[in-house]
Amino acid sequence: MERRTTLAKLCGQHKSEKAAATTTTVATVSGLTPYSGAFGFEQAAHLLRRASFGASHQQIKDVANMGLDAAIQQLMTLPADPPSPPVNYNFAEDTLTPIGTTWVDKYYNPTITGLRASRDLSLKAWTLNLIRTEGISIREKMVLFWHNHFPTADIFDSRISYNYSKLLRGFALGNFRDLTKAMAIEPAMLRYLNGEDNTANAPNENFAREILELFTIGKGPLVSPSDYTNYTEQDVVEMAKVFSGWRIRVVNIDPNNPNTLQRVESFFTPSRHNQTTKQLSTRFNDVQIPNMGDQEYAHLIDIIFSKTECAKFICRKLYRWFVYYEIPQQVEDDVIAPMAQIMVDNDYEVRPVL
Repeated sequence: MERRTTLAKLCGQHKSEKAAATTTTVATVSGLTPYSGAFGFEQAAHLLRRASFGASHQQIKDVANMGLDAAIQQLMTLPADPPSPPVNYNFAEDTLTPIGTTWVDKYYNPTITGLRASRDLSLKAWTLNLIRTEGISIREKMVLFWHNHFPTADIFDSRISYNYSKLLRGFALGNFRDLTKAMAIEPAMLRYLNGEDNTANAPNENFAREILELFTIGKGPLVSPSDYTNYTEQDVVEMAKVFSGWRIRVVNIDPNNPNTLQRVESFFTPSRHNQTTKQLSTRFNDVQIPNMGDQEYAHLIDIIFSKTECAKFICRKLYRWFVYYEIPQQVEDDVIAPMAQIMVDNDYEVRPVL
C-alpha cells in the first residue's frame, strides 16, 4: 500500500475524500494571482499545516467544506477578547499565588526557591494550551513568527515574559511599525538587548544595531566595512543615542500592600537620555533628529519605516515562514515586490499582506 493511502486510512479519510484529493489537478501560479484550483481535503490540510498547528481531521474536513475564501476569512478572524492570563495550576513553590489564580500581577520574590521555575512552567503550559485549543486561526502561528522575529531571552521575571507574549498576541495581525515602536520600549526587549543600560554617558548599541539589521530594514549588500547599503555604522551610533534613557521599574498597584499586587513597566528618564542632535547618514537622507524626549524613539522608527525596503524585508520573512526558505529572483519580482507594495499601501498593516 502506498504511503498516502496508508496515512489516509490511519487518519480516517474516506475513499471519496481520497479520490477527490488525488484526481484533481492543482493549478500552479506565480505571483499573487488568486488561487483558482481545486480545494478539497488535501488542499485544506495543506493550508492548515502552514497557517496553524496540529489541525484535527474534523477541522480539515470543516475547512474543505467551507471553501477557500471562507477558510481564509476564518483563519484571519481573531478572538475579540484576549485570552485569560496564566494561573498557578498546582505549583506549591508559588506560595504568593493561590492555586487557580493568576500570578501576572503578583509580587515576585526571587529568593523563594522554585518560584521562578514554577511561573515559567505555568507560562509555557498556558502558551501550549492556547495553541492546542485555538481552533481554525492563524493567531498562534503569527505569535510564533513575531517571537522569532523579535526574540528575547535571559528574562528572570515571568511577569515580563508574559507581558511580552501578550504584546505579540495583541499585534499578531496588526501594524508592523506600531509593533516595532511598542517593542522598542518593552521591558523584555530593554532587558534582553541592554536598553535599560543605554545612557547618555554610556551608550549601548545593541538594540540600535539589531533594529536595523534584524528587525526592520536589513543590511543589504555590503558596500564598505561601514556601509551596508541600507544603513551605515554612523546610523547605528546615532540611533543608539536616540534610544537612550529608557528603564524598567516595578510599580506597586496597592500602595498599602506593597508586596501583593505589582506591575512591571518601562519609563523614561530625561537625565539619562542623550539630548544632542543626532545626524543620520545619506542612507536616511542626512536627516537630523533633535532632542524630543520620550517621543524621540518613535520619530526615529517612523524615519526607518519611510524606506520601502522595510516592507520587502518583512515580506521575505513572511514568505519564508509560510511558503519556502529559498527566494529566487522570480519570487522576489513576482511575489515579494507586490506583497511589499500591498504593505506600504496599507500603512504597514500585516493582515492585508497575509
